[in-house]
Amino acid sequence: YAFMFDDQGWIITHPKFWDIRGVDRNGRQVPAFTSQTPQEDIKIGRIPFNLDSASFIHSNYPFVAKQVRNRLSGSVITTNVGGITKIMAYAPILYDRGDYAKYGIFGGITIGAELQGFQLPAVFIGRSIRYALGELSKNLAWIVTGLLLISLLVSWVLSRGITNPVLKIMLAAREIAFGQPGKTIEVNRSDEIGVLATVFNFMSYELKKSREALINSYNRLKESKIQTENYARDLEYQIKIFRSIQRISNILGSTFDMNQVIRIILQNCVESVGFDRAILYLIDDQGKYLECKETYGFSPEGEIYARRSKYNLQHFDCIETRVARLGEIIFVPDFRNYKNATPLDKKIRKYGKSNSFVFVPLKVKEKIIGILGADKLRSQQEISEQDIGSLQVLANQASRVIENTRLYQEIMRQRNFVEDVLRNMINGVLTVDKDGRITSLNRAARHILNISEQKALSSNVWELFPDNHEALRAIQKGLETRGFYHGYKIRTIIEEKEKYLNINASVMSRGDEGFEGSIVIIEDVTERKHLDDHLQRMERLASLGRFAAGIAHEIRNPLTGVSLFLDDLHDHVADRPEIARLITMALSEIERLESLTQEVLNFANPERGNYRQTDVNKLILSTLNFIDKQCRSMKIKISTDLADNLPKANLNANKIRQALLNIFTNAMEVMPDGGELKVTTRFFESSYFYLYNQTQKSNTNHWIRIEISDTGPGIPENEQEKIFEPFYSKNKEGTGLGLSITQSIVEEHNGKIEVRNNRTGGARFSIYLPLETQHIPEVAGENE
Repeated sequence: YAFMFDDQGWIITHPKFWDIRGVDRNGRQVPAFTSQTPQEDIKIGRIPFNLDSASFIHSNYPFVAKQVRNRLSGSVITTNVGGITKIMAYAPILYDRGDYAKYGIFGGITIGAELQGFQLPAVFIGRSIRYALGELSKNLAWIVTGLLLISLLVSWVLSRGITNPVLKIMLAAREIAFGQPGKTIEVNRSDEIGVLATVFNFMSYELKKSREALINSYNRLKESKIQTENYARDLEYQIKIFRSIQRISNILGSTFDMNQVIRIILQNCVESVGFDRAILYLIDDQGKYLECKETYGFSPEGEIYARRSKYNLQHFDCIETRVARLGEIIFVPDFRNYKNATPLDKKIRKYGKSNSFVFVPLKVKEKIIGILGADKLRSQQEISEQDIGSLQVLANQASRVIENTRLYQEIMRQRNFVEDVLRNMINGVLTVDKDGRITSLNRAARHILNISEQKALSSNVWELFPDNHEALRAIQKGLETRGFYHGYKIRTIIEEKEKYLNINASVMSRGDEGFEGSIVIIEDVTERKHLDDHLQRMERLASLGRFAAGIAHEIRNPLTGVSLFLDDLHDHVADRPEIARLITMALSEIERLESLTQEVLNFANPERGNYRQTDVNKLILSTLNFIDKQCRSMKIKISTDLADNLPKANLNANKIRQALLNIFTNAMEVMPDGGELKVTTRFFESSYFYLYNQTQKSNTNHWIRIEISDTGPGIPENEQEKIFEPFYSKNKEGTGLGLSITQSIVEEHNGKIEVRNNRTGGARFSIYLPLETQHIPEVAGENE
């Protein structure tokens, strides 16, 4: 039997049981068994075993733990829980790092056998010898006694010829009794004396045979003991190799640093196999050079030289390159007598100072990836066949670990490359599983969708984007029917903001597992769409303006003549009231036509005007004063929510006042039975809010927002874009140019105007005006 225990006395490994160290499979601490533990639990052996608390089984268990902590080894006699006597050898496992620095040991290891089985042959033979000697002594005693009695009885009868043979028998019996079996006597007589001598000689022969058999058994027992000790040493060596293999295998998953992996491999080659130094070479990715990657056990000077080693596999001929090319082990017991040494070998050994060494190849699926070398330079011990075999075993395991580490590093490089590509893409990329949950998304996708990674991951797209179910259904249908979807300039609402997206989606499948999910690529073309729409609108308005200006000029001149003629006619028919009233009505319509013509001319050829730093809040309040009286008469309440410390903006105050009046007037018209007109101003920052004028793009992130809300019926969504078109009006008396002129004024200021319906009813116009950098206040604004 054999077991290991740690520096606290706990058994940590056992051939039969696993849960014996005081912690059960659920991680709960279990106390060691004591003399109070039920006997049936002790015999089962599953209760934790601690040597320091096992003196009730045998006093030598605490003694062994104490000896090992003192870094001593030896052997003792113990009994197990069943009372069977055993002989147990013990030795410390030296390790003085980390938690094991207190005693300088990791723990101890024991190996032993039942004493009864170990001594059985000797006991059996000893008993046989004692029995034979006992029988012999008994027989001799009876013989001697008989002979003495006989000699006494017949001494007066027998002659001197009878006395001599008896004396010979007595002397021979004495020699046998003193440990000289095989002693015989020669008596050539056929009487009783002759028979007695014959029986005596047979007994001596049998005793000699028994003695020889006993000696042979003893010799066999001695050889068996030597073999057992050799087997124990071999077992201990193989355990060390096995643990090294296990440590090398455990590298995977704990670290993927190639240098650290190789360092652990070399350390195990030196400490487990018994080498003094070890070195590892790897073939580069091109298969051209064999390069030293790590050493262990070298002196600082030797390590510097070794790390410079780099051999061309095609042009350099040395032991290292031959092992790498041929894939065979090369063992040099004495380099001074090595016949195949090349000049390069001699140069390498001159600096390496090693006379006996071995190199083994590192192979993975018959592919040679490097070589592993070792020597015993300091101890000057011979390298055995067992050492070479163990080194090859470690090399085979090390090859797999190194190759797996390489593959992992390559996978990590490729993954990092893909992540860098995805991270820096201007288009959004996200993956969705078959249940509609987002499993990953890049930075651009988070920016476009205006969502945090934490909120997006594992969330369902249908829940995250409730305002875009129509677009989601179109994507889902394309994926189900064709396996892909391509959509361009799809209008979506994200966080109550309108965006236009190009969306490309395709199904992700994995072999026979079928549909796994989908990958979606999103391109935000909102800016491009707005720019295109803006340019198209500008082109359309320019054409319309030129046409309207031409018509206005053609109409304006005749109207002036007609107006003068009717005015003169009105003076001549003053005495005819009915005709005068008709002429007055005609003059009124002509004035309206002239006003309309002037609006068309103003729309077609807007004046630049004077721009200056203007307080927007004061401008709004002064404009509201113009309509205050009329609003009160219409039972319209005016309310304001103007931001404090609002910065001044560079604008044409008259034109902005005209734009505001146009919106105020429209709001009043849709609330004939009263309502509320509310004006709000805010300063905010936005790096994503892009605005355009006719010639340039605003390059500021700071804005003023003016919101004008009413409580009227609102504007249908299908008309919200049309209301800014020239001559579009639902009011029969309106010209349809008011909001068009307002939009032109806002865009002339590099701003933008939007219209939305309030959730509680009514329309909301939002005007965005950019701020120049030098006029930005120190007080931070809102972020959008």
